[in-house]
Amino acid sequence: MRLPSARERRAAWQVARTELRSLMRDKRAIFSAFVLPIVLYPFLFLGQEQLESLSKEGLAEREVTVYFADDAAPDDFGPRLRDALEERAPIVVLDADRESLARIDEQVHLGTDESAVRERELFEDSMGSDAQLLIHTLPHTDVPGRALVRVHYDGADDLTGEALRRLREAVDELDAAAREQRIATLLGPDPAAGLALESRDLASDAERSGMTLGRFLPLLAVIVLLSGGATAALAAFAGEREAGTLETLLVQPVRAEVFVWGKFTAVLIVSLVTLVCNVASVFGSVAFGLGELPGSDGAGGFGADPVALLLSAVVFLPAVLMLCATLCWISGRAKSFREGQHLLLPLMLVALAPTALSTQRDLVLEPGVAWIPMAGQALSFRDALTGSLRFGPAMIAFVTGCVWAALALARLGRAFDAERLFGSPDAEREAAARRLQSRRALAWGWGGALVVFLANGLVAGWDPLRGAAVVLWTVLPLAAWRSARATARRGGSSVVDVLGLRAPAPHHALGALILAPTLGHLSMWLLRVQSEVLPLPGGSAQAEALAQQFAALGLPLLLFLTAFTPAVCEEVFFRGALLGGLRRDLSRRASLGWQALIFGVAHASIYRLLPTMWIGLVLGAIRLRTASLWPCVLLHLAYNAWVLTSGSERPAWLDASWLGWVGLWGAVLLALPARPRQDYGARHLPPE
Repeated sequence: MRLPSARERRAAWQVARTELRSLMRDKRAIFSAFVLPIVLYPFLFLGQEQLESLSKEGLAEREVTVYFADDAAPDDFGPRLRDALEERAPIVVLDADRESLARIDEQVHLGTDESAVRERELFEDSMGSDAQLLIHTLPHTDVPGRALVRVHYDGADDLTGEALRRLREAVDELDAAAREQRIATLLGPDPAAGLALESRDLASDAERSGMTLGRFLPLLAVIVLLSGGATAALAAFAGEREAGTLETLLVQPVRAEVFVWGKFTAVLIVSLVTLVCNVASVFGSVAFGLGELPGSDGAGGFGADPVALLLSAVVFLPAVLMLCATLCWISGRAKSFREGQHLLLPLMLVALAPTALSTQRDLVLEPGVAWIPMAGQALSFRDALTGSLRFGPAMIAFVTGCVWAALALARLGRAFDAERLFGSPDAEREAAARRLQSRRALAWGWGGALVVFLANGLVAGWDPLRGAAVVLWTVLPLAAWRSARATARRGGSSVVDVLGLRAPAPHHALGALILAPTLGHLSMWLLRVQSEVLPLPGGSAQAEALAQQFAALGLPLLLFLTAFTPAVCEEVFFRGALLGGLRRDLSRRASLGWQALIFGVAHASIYRLLPTMWIGLVLGAIRLRTASLWPCVLLHLAYNAWVLTSGSERPAWLDASWLGWVGLWGAVLLALPARPRQDYGARHLPPE
């Protein structure tokens, strides 16, 4: 996209002014974007404060009823606890029924799932509907001379929460008094008093406020930009196209990109003004004491340094440009205002997900995360407010944000052409028919991945490994056959051709096997790189249980469940039916990208997304290169086995670094041509 001339810049500015005047005449748009935020936030703060105050006061003033029983707790703890409870009026303390309490205690000691259900039934029968707590004081079973307070309650009730709060206050008061008395009796003055911790926070008010504001403001900015800019973008693109007034612009002797720049400028101005109005209203509400917000210094203002606020606005500017460009691009592809609204709805989730990374305290802005759209800019915003912004990563985030915005704007300029916008309905239906098979294949792909995810969740409690294998053997082959049959029927080929079940060339099969260790080493390296940005979580009880299950199974059964089963079932579905359907009317790059993305998402782990997508790309490329599914199955099987037998299960030479270079011979074998064979549905393939 070449730079505009002086004449084109004047034309673009004229378009921007026209769009702004049109928006200024829309009273509803002005009210929702500019007037409503100024009025809304003060009422929200006032209403929130009053509701919280009324809620707390209302619960504190309400009478609660508790049933109490004391079974010889030491040091007269039971009577003293009862007296402390009665001081927290309004409260009614009644004597618990001993027989009902004995039956409940019996179920507590059993400790089974059935006893827990029975315990709840006995509790409800003994308490009725007018009481909140059942309190039982008794001697501690493990610590002699100590008392144990056992309380039964229903945590789903707000009034029960208030009763539980009063009980905790009473217990804490008695516990503190008993502790001081015991220390004084046994040791005299507390010998640990000289070791008291004295902490001094050396961070300034601006740094503390900046940290909190940096986690809050990026999310608010994205929400406001999307809500305010969406109105302007839809009116400038989708609304004008629906009204039929776009032709008068495109017949002018000016490039279509000029009109895009003008409309984009108008959307950007409206978005920025909307953002300023919202932020000013929020800050003003706190400054006038209407409420409190994270980041406020508690004295009628914000502790953040104004210079830091200005710097944060500068580093976040690429995110603003990127959001506005994306809004214009999506609105420009819509044929009507309503269709544009539907298309913009998912953008909110897509934009908020990376922006939310700024809320993570332990996530540092590194070069590896700086290039991620929205994430790099949000983290730069946070670091600028705290005074910890580093020049290198911040510059990477700024430049890449500008590049992403330019790409979105350039894409909009290329799509804003008269042939696409004013094509006949027959041409549009023909184009939609050409994309029918890829849409059906994508639907099958996402649907199959979702079903596998849900089914694995259902069988996880039974047996994770065997359950997952059953799901793979039942869901994926059936979905692959149904999808491939539909693709073959529309393309005039066979299911065998769509799935790629023809026998491969021998050197292709050998090359796939040789490539497995190299693919494993590269995947492990990619996982380590990703861990710098998104560290893997620590061990959990579920992971330990799964490791124990791995150890309990024999190696042959383990290889069948975790290596052979995924290799066959996943390849038949993803590289067979899905890639076969996508390749009917999508380019090679688009087909590989979609199937790799769905393959990565289907594994339902953000920590494995990039390595899994990388493996999906390699397997998809081999599928298209060899015109056969079997090299992909062999490589998938060998890779899974290589990963599964890591450690002491295999010879040490398999982990040698030089083994990764042997895979180059596998790549050479895969690059060699096979015997001449017409690729599946080759006559239907789109150009590269």
